[in-house]
Amino acid sequence: GDSSTQFDQMKEAVENGAQSIVLLAIDGDGIIPLVERANEAGIPVITINRDANGGDRIRVYSEEYEAGKLQADYMVKNLPQGATVVYLEGTANLGSSQQRWEGFQKECLQKRPDIHLLDMQDGQWSKVEAMKIMTVWLSLYPKIDAVICGNDQMALGAIIALKKANRLSGCQVTGVDAVDDALKAVAAGEMVQTIKQDAVAQAEGAVKILDSLNKGETSQSDIVIPFVSITKDNIAQFMK
Repeated sequence: GDSSTQFDQMKEAVENGAQSIVLLAIDGDGIIPLVERANEAGIPVITINRDANGGDRIRVYSEEYEAGKLQADYMVKNLPQGATVVYLEGTANLGSSQQRWEGFQKECLQKRPDIHLLDMQDGQWSKVEAMKIMTVWLSLYPKIDAVICGNDQMALGAIIALKKANRLSGCQVTGVDAVDDALKAVAAGEMVQTIKQDAVAQAEGAVKILDSLNKGETSQSDIVIPFVSITKDNIAQFMK
């Protein structure tokens, strides 16, 4: 999680003549000079999950807007008229956070203007931070119909606060990532939805590209891995 460490590691990989580099960018802007340096050295760069914001690279990723849209689709269908909601965003300066919010905003709040957004805060992808923010919200707002979260850890933190306040019943909580605890929460009825970002499929996509490059196939296309909405209706397919 340290961008300066990643910068140094990328620099070392380029200087040591790596055959290719797989990058999960921490700072999409800050890493651009190293991606460009790899380009100059003829080293293919494959970004996975979080992209660099410049330079030539092959991307294996999921469309972050789609995650927000899937949350929006669920809420548009299931929230009552005049519902009130809060939104816990991931780290605000990350493209993934912004795009998930954009997907929810455009596909839910703009399509259902009767749904009122009470507040939106940066939960830093953190369960602890989300629990703190949710506790404050519960003291401010007597009615919260849904909590939309940019990832599952924030959703799980919000649930802890809702339980402590005895207000989880009737409040719809959704997150992203389909981590084990979130899947259990969906199965138990504590979360209404989690969005699966298929990390295994992303890793497999990177390996597929590396294999092709190793065979001398230089022309490679980006690989887009779709998100999947998990609710009570299909949770059985994803429980281990």
